Amino acid sequence: MSYIDAFIAALPDLYAADKNPTGFIAMVVAENKCQRLQQRFLQRMAEVPLPDVAVMNYGSMTGSPALKRALCDLLKRTFVDSPSVSFKPDNMAVLSGCTACIDALAFLLADEGEGVLLPTPTYAAFDNDLGARAHLRIVDFELDEDRGDIEGQLDGAVEAARARGVVVRGLLITNPCNPRGILYSDDTIRSMLRWSLDNKVHYIADEIYALSVHADGATFRSAMSVLYEDLVGRGEVSAEVAASFFHLLYGLSKDWCASGLRIGCLYSDNAPLHEALSSLAPMASVSNYQQHLVAGVLNDEAFTAAFVADNRAMLRESYVALSDGLARLGVEYVEAVAGLFLFADLRPWMDEQSVEGEDRLWRSMLDLKVILTPGTACKAKQPGWFRICACCPRWPCARASHAQTRRSLSQRVALTRSPGFAWVEPAAVAEMLHRLGRLLRS
Repeated sequence: MSYIDAFIAALPDLYAADKNPTGFIAMVVAENKCQRLQQRFLQRMAEVPLPDVAVMNYGSMTGSPALKRALCDLLKRTFVDSPSVSFKPDNMAVLSGCTACIDALAFLLADEGEGVLLPTPTYAAFDNDLGARAHLRIVDFELDEDRGDIEGQLDGAVEAARARGVVVRGLLITNPCNPRGILYSDDTIRSMLRWSLDNKVHYIADEIYALSVHADGATFRSAMSVLYEDLVGRGEVSAEVAASFFHLLYGLSKDWCASGLRIGCLYSDNAPLHEALSSLAPMASVSNYQQHLVAGVLNDEAFTAAFVADNRAMLRESYVALSDGLARLGVEYVEAVAGLFLFADLRPWMDEQSVEGEDRLWRSMLDLKVILTPGTACKAKQPGWFRICACCPRWPCARASHAQTRRSLSQRVALTRSPGFAWVEPAAVAEMLHRLGRLLRS
């Protein structure tokens, strides 16, 4: 049984502090379910004026002009704010989630059997995103920032792929990193961009967690800013090559607690790509009415700024509750500064340092109704690492029993930037740690 199979089987019996305290605690899906923030987003959508009746008709399958403009403006005023970057709304495409965007890019940029470089550990579902329809092959490699010579490491990965008969067409970088929650340094991003464009390899910047940086002092810089400010701006890379080989992915699922809205976007200045995309987009388009509502929300600068700030505070509280609890259990982990998760090292509790040993430990957790993502699913080179999503399903935002409050591993925090925002109670995290502690002490 895979972790996804286990998650699906557990859906009818998920943990809820008040209604099902013995249910499964499934921390395998990086889904932001802070209900208070979701309610605020829905309420703001409800305040958007009714659109023209034209939304009832067919429109652009790659996104409405209004939503394209709203997304360009949002990116420009948040995490792609370099004066060297200028967005053209016509070069923005909107599809039904980032998965659809990745699938379309894979289908259009490479042929069946060709490869995409992925530094590991990585997002477990890229196998499906790149392989289900396009039948591309993942060329995974361990990127060591401390070692330096990033371009040499990429050369080595390409040589290894070539030895297996795989031609590399793309480099897919998720930053902030999933599953580790780290930020790649500007030097690393710069080196990877330079290498990609020098070798005419498509650089795909997956920045879906860009506004989920929660650690004090941590600052995210988009690869698009690095590209146009540091490389194109200094004459190291031509604007024409950058336009052809750089592609930016973003969406509403993570930073905006809106995975159910199914809105992802792809920005690229590659005109032939957009022409080809118009043929695929009808199979992954977003409803005109929904686009109208979301454009209205994203155009509200005061609302979006407050939302991002409150989300970051909630994510930090979630992360602190989880990381403090793991530390009390003696579990080491990668210190995360962004995202909805952390990467925990459970190797000391394996009966054997192997993939089989990891699987047995995972199944022991499953017996206690705790479901985590095993590191092998993330292509981690060493078995025994597990991704734990800190922003867990059925997060109780407002009510919890006195006993649950006492067992909480972190003090409650009031997010006071918006009126009436509830206290966050990490009861699910506390219960998961309680069960995990029983296993680790046994």
